[in-house]
Amino acid sequence: AAHPGQTVALFTHATPVRALQCRWQGGTVLDMRGVPFVPNASVTAAQVENGAYRLTLIGENAFLDDLKTARQRIKEGDPMADQPRIALLNDSFPPTIDGVANVVTNYARILHDDGYPVMVATPEYPGVTDDYPYPVLRYASVNTTRLVGYRAGYPFSARAVSAIDDFHPDILHTHCPVASTLLARTAREGTGAPVVFTYHTKFDIDIRTALKGELLQNQLITAMVRNIEACDEVWTVSHGAGENLRSLGFRGEYR
Repeated sequence: AAHPGQTVALFTHATPVRALQCRWQGGTVLDMRGVPFVPNASVTAAQVENGAYRLTLIGENAFLDDLKTARQRIKEGDPMADQPRIALLNDSFPPTIDGVANVVTNYARILHDDGYPVMVATPEYPGVTDDYPYPVLRYASVNTTRLVGYRAGYPFSARAVSAIDDFHPDILHTHCPVASTLLARTAREGTGAPVVFTYHTKFDIDIRTALKGELLQNQLITAMVRNIEACDEVWTVSHGAGENLRSLGFRGEYR
């Protein structure tokens, strides 16, 4: 509804604000990566005249000077000040134990011990209490353990995306080509951080083992490969893993 002559206040987090900036400046959400980051809890204002929007204030947060956000703590002499902030994403993490979960656990431990700000994002697991020296973000999941051996996360969780946004990652490092990579790609839109994907194992074998029907298997494998191609960098753990990925139709570059 219209509110002529009135001020309308919208309360949300940074990503929707940046999406509105795109629209108000004549672009679309596809242009959002080129829109400067606005801090959460900041104020952006626009005037509306004859259906046209004119931005009058963008990302004002001077009123937060007495509060300490992650970035402010860095500026005030935090020992991690000069280190990149790394978000690790994987569909499995303790109490689920497999090879990739062990890799992510060790990554997080070593990075933290070496002074890097690190967080882990992984699907929720009933009854789990995390006790790590770094933050672990558990987001909504469904029980698919009988099918694939671990719980499947919901990668479009607004709470999860907002929590990653608040962490201000410089790198989004994902280790699973399905939910975790979709979540990383969604978080990239708000943070501007590049998505790095590591291809650990022959996921096509897991898909063919878990699902019946060649058509369904092939469609899911194709969707997985397209998801991987949307990442900014792709790393493989071995030459053989890279050849396997290429054999599935991967058209990008990998290291």
